[in-house]
Amino acid sequence: MDYMRLGQSLRVVKPILTPSQNLRLNQVFLREEIETSLRQMFPTKSPGVDGMSALFNQKYWGVVGDDVVGFCLNVLNGGASVKEINHTLLTLILKVDKPVKVTEFQPISLCTVIYKMISKTIVNMLKPIMPLIIFEFQSTFVPTWLITDNIIAAFESIHAIKRRGGSKLKKMVLKLDMSKAYDRVEWTFIEAMLKRLGFNDRWVELIMDCISTVTYSV
Repeated sequence: MDYMRLGQSLRVVKPILTPSQNLRLNQVFLREEIETSLRQMFPTKSPGVDGMSALFNQKYWGVVGDDVVGFCLNVLNGGASVKEINHTLLTLILKVDKPVKVTEFQPISLCTVIYKMISKTIVNMLKPIMPLIIFEFQSTFVPTWLITDNIIAAFESIHAIKRRGGSKLKKMVLKLDMSKAYDRVEWTFIEAMLKRLGFNDRWVELIMDCISTVTYSV
């Protein structure tokens, strides 16, 4: 990571979060928010590395609920690390009934249910401010915003360029590799951007703990 170039790039980013928004984010997480996150999960979708899906916790919440909530709140409020349960299984699932090529498999990351409960609780808290930190033309990460909308925007842009072909003002279209834009992001960049946007230290540490403590198995 070129820290000099990083600093130069971040200078053009304006802090967005207000003190009142940070105050809202700093409120203590509650049991009800953990339970809401669990209810939002599809019962049998994407079991974790231990083979357990959300259905187990949903069905036996009366038995395991207190322990699960205690752990989650200790991470969200108490400053404990999520590292203990932050393990992800990387595996392949079938795209077709009888695959013969590698391209006929789809990679999937299977996180533990408790980790997903913690991360979903964080996401739910962030949702109200996401439209402020995600630009509309990015067309994703915000409910009702679809990345496919950019197809229409690209078509209209190219159409406008063609119609003004005789103009002295030269124009160009830049096609970016989406995998480079979203799949490969330096942790130091994420941390620096969160701070630049105005997130308080507690939230930066919480998000970075979720990102940087993960271990994988295949």
